[in-house]
Parts: sequence; C-alpha cells; structure tokens
Amino acid sequence: MRYRIPQSKQNPATPASTLNSTGFRRKPALMADGNGCRSGLTVDLPNLGGREPRPHSHWSSARSLHIPNLAARPILPSRAKSLRPSPNPGTVIRATSLEPRQPNRDHQSVLAPSQPQRALEELGHIAMIRKVVFAVSSSGVLTPGEAISRAEAMVPVLAERAAKTEALRRLPDETFADLVASGLMRITQPRRFGGAELPLPDAFDVINLLSQGCGSTGWTYALLAAHGWFLALFGDQAQQEVWGPNPDAVMSTCFAGGVPPDPAGGGLHIGEGRWRFSTGVHHADWVALLAPVAQEGGPPDMRFLLIPRDEIEIIEDWRSAGLAGSGSCSVLARDIFVPDHRTLRLRDLLDATTPGRAVNDGPLYKLPLVGVWQVFLSGPAVGIARGAMDAWISRTKNRLHPFTGAPVSGDPVGLVRLGGAAARIEAAELLMRRAAESATSDMLARGQVAPATRVRGRRDYAFSVRLCVEAVEELFLAAGASSLDESSAIQRHWRDVHGVAQHIANNLDMNLRAWGEHALGLGDGLSFG
Repeated sequence: MRYRIPQSKQNPATPASTLNSTGFRRKPALMADGNGCRSGLTVDLPNLGGREPRPHSHWSSARSLHIPNLAARPILPSRAKSLRPSPNPGTVIRATSLEPRQPNRDHQSVLAPSQPQRALEELGHIAMIRKVVFAVSSSGVLTPGEAISRAEAMVPVLAERAAKTEALRRLPDETFADLVASGLMRITQPRRFGGAELPLPDAFDVINLLSQGCGSTGWTYALLAAHGWFLALFGDQAQQEVWGPNPDAVMSTCFAGGVPPDPAGGGLHIGEGRWRFSTGVHHADWVALLAPVAQEGGPPDMRFLLIPRDEIEIIEDWRSAGLAGSGSCSVLARDIFVPDHRTLRLRDLLDATTPGRAVNDGPLYKLPLVGVWQVFLSGPAVGIARGAMDAWISRTKNRLHPFTGAPVSGDPVGLVRLGGAAARIEAAELLMRRAAESATSDMLARGQVAPATRVRGRRDYAFSVRLCVEAVEELFLAAGASSLDESSAIQRHWRDVHGVAQHIANNLDMNLRAWGEHALGLGDGLSFG
C-alpha cells in the first residue's frame, strides 16, 4: 500500500543510490514524534524518477512515509484530506490525496495499454491515486472493529475504481492487493491458519460496506469470503495443501456446467469440461468445481473438486450488464486428476457434516448451507442500494431543473421516493442482520441451526434483495435522463442490484414457496435450489 507525497514536499537532493532495485527507498523504522514515540511502521513509496510506471499507476515521485504507533499522536502526512485512526489503536488509517492526476498520454502510447485500459482512456476515466494504508494490528488477528474500520476506509477507493473495474471486467490488481493487505480476505479463514473467523453478522457488515463503494467488488469479495468458508469445510489435508504454503490463498468455485468425472485410483479424473460463473477466478489460487459423481443404482453424488487454478483455463466470456467487473468467467478443465482428499460432498455441506468440523471447532464451521450462506449472496444488495441512495442525495442537492432552473431538491415527488427507498433499504438491512444473528445464536445455544430459523433466513434474504431492487428502482426513476450517462454512479448501482437479484439463491418465488411449504407442513423448505 502506498501514500502519495506531493511533488512540492519531496527532497530533490535524494541520491539515486538510496533507491533499491524496485525504485523504492526505505526510511529507518524508528522515528520520534512530538510525544516521544519511537515505534511505528515504515511504508515504502514509489519513486518513478528513474523508471517507467505500470499503465495503471499515475504516481509522481515519492518518498517513504513513516506511520507511528497510533496509540501515540500520529504524524500527519502533508496535504492529506483525512487521517482517521480506527477505534483500535495501531490498526488502520485512511489517507486520501486531494490532487487528481491526469494520465501521461505519451507514456500510455509508449506502453501500448491493453484493450480494457484503452477503453478506460476513451471514456475519459482517470486511474486511481487514492490509496489506503493499513498498519498492523498488535494482536495479529483481525477483530470485528478493525474489519469494519478497514472496510470503511476502502469505500471511497473502490468507488473511484468502479469505472476501471467495469472496463477490465474483473477486479483491478491493486484492488485485490488492497483487500489482501487489509486482512479482509481472511474473515472466514480458521484462526489456526491466522484467519479472523468472524461471525456471520460481522461478515455481513463488511460486505455491506464494500458494496457501497463498488457493487462488482463487493460481490466478488463476498463470494471469495464464502469460498474461504467452504475451504475450511474440506478435510484437513486439503486445507493444509492450500493454506499451509500460502495463508493468503483464496478459492473460487463453479456450481454450473461441467461433466461427470471418472473414478481413478485414489480419486477422480476429469476428461474435459466447461464450468460457468467462477467469480473472482482471476485472483484465485485454487478453484472448486461442482461435478456429479456417478453412483450405482442411485442419483449422482455432487462433489466439489479442488484444483490448483494454474491447471485450468479461464475463458474470458464475462460480458454482463450487472456486476460487470466481477470477472465471473467460465473455466475449462482438461485431463485433470483430483485426489479423494481434495473432494467435498455437497450433501455434507447441506447437512453440516463436513470433515472440516473435526479440525475447525468454531461455530462458523458447523453451520449448514441453506438459509445461512445467503448472507454472502444477498448481502451485497444492501450495500449497493445504500451506494445508490448516497449518489442520488449527493447529485440531487445541487441539481437544477433543465427547463425552469429551479432546484430539484425541493420536488415533493423526489422526496417521497427518497423516503420510501431509505425505508426499504433499512428494512432489508434489519432482516438480513436478524437472519445472520439468528443462525449464529442458534448454533451457540443449541449446537445447530433450527430448521425454522434456516427457512425463515432464506425467505428474508431473498425478500431483502427484492426490497433493495425496489429502492434503487425508485431512485433511478427519480434521477432524470442524465443518470443514464455511463459516468453516473446511479445507473451502475441500478445494474448491479439487478445482477445480485438474478442469482438463483436470491430467487424470491422459490424462497417464499419454501417458507410456505414449511409453514403448512408440506416439506422442510430446505431443499437446495
């Protein structure tokens, strides 16, 4: 993570010999501040005076920035708009530059940017200079308060990168790097691997916040976090194989498509098959493909097959109106052997009987799938809707009627729509949080989630998504024709919330019917799909 130092504040006499091979210079880690603090964190900052920057980086020369322990008085970086410590000293600060920088057109032409980058330039968007700097928690384990503070700090950064994210059709590398550096990618990882193992309500809060900045990023993050939970439910050998060498490793999944694998000695063999909708696969280290394993005299046994990502091929076919930057591409698997220890039965996920329970004893890893995991698939809708409302309010405050010149903010119809949207969003947030809290409290009190809690949860998650769609729809219809412009955040949120609603887990009719079946004793309402 880097913080930009304005050109006027640099030391022009910095000798080139102080730069290392990457073009960064390092400042001693001990520096006394006004309170005598002599411990802190040194952050390397790029100095581009002697090398070409990457196409997405538009930095001026810079020097290293020392961040002291936040328990003492912080040293304020020059010309910083804000520097906000988290409630937990020594964890996170947010530093925002006031100075936008136009890309160097000559530099761009020399480096022959990729097609998405050219599209970005043609749209007139500027690559990001806003950065978030995270100090290391003294405990080493991310707490709920730290997770919320770090997610809050990233919201404006993600909002500024939203256009670039859509142009790339996946998360920018710097966004994924920020998520990893923040520790937020590890909120569902077991503590034995250094993860935070946060409860579902805290995961919901983080997803809600990140989605306010960028729906595509919030959606990608939510699914990768869910897949971290999935990975913790595999057997210990598979977990060790993934997280042992790399505790920051992430996994994407595919539920749709594919081919039945053939039995092979000690595992399964995939001949050739194509799976769809692998969100976040560009940044994943592993991929889990759901495949039907034939069973003699019965229905197939659906299993996840865990495969290193470099053994599969990404098919760049994600061109979607909603969640356009989520990189939910198809993947092709050809001639791959998967050992038995890297398989996980879907039935075990549904029944909460996974082998991961034996080694991860936290309540998070004893939760069943249906009625619980929707927090990851529905949660982004609330953040997207809040982002739309914030954008609408900001835009309407200074908007004038195109014919009369009168302020639009006083339009009673717009005020009514705003009030209705806010009520729907808050109702959705309350319902989702209740669902997450109820599942967690059931597990802590009874050792399992009651069927009534699960079926109510699936109903409420899907209903909440519909409330968010209605809220954004009302705001969008009251935003005027100019809100259709591709630079408008409102139209992006409108597309994204519809994208969340299209996921099968958020199908309202299916989930309402399941609750009705349970209420009338026609079934348990917990069937998958």
